[in-house]
Amino acid sequence: MKSSFSIAVIAGVAVAAPNNSHHKVVPDGKLGNDRPFLNFQSQFNKHYNNENEFVERLERFQGATQLINENNRKATESGNPRALRMKMNFTGDMSEAELESMRGLRNLDESKK
Repeated sequence: MKSSFSIAVIAGVAVAAPNNSHHKVVPDGKLGNDRPFLNFQSQFNKHYNNENEFVERLERFQGATQLINENNRKATESGNPRALRMKMNFTGDMSEAELESMRGLRNLDESKK
């Protein structure tokens, strides 16, 4: 009896202990309730280090979402079945600097040095 109780206590402590390696920063209030952004985070396995980074990434995501929606609205209104349609991908929360580093392009002025 004592051994099964000990195992139950140890299991309970293990479940209750915080796991810092998978800790997600999700602010309380309105910011943490942005369902599309939370779905984006889950779909693309995004993790942020603090609330400031969360807010910055959320704002970039919202800007990208607005751009996508506006483009797709214009494509639909054009009636052209071949008009460009956009969709969110893993870059939806990245800064311009992050996107440029992914493209592998260098500034021409820097490459002449």
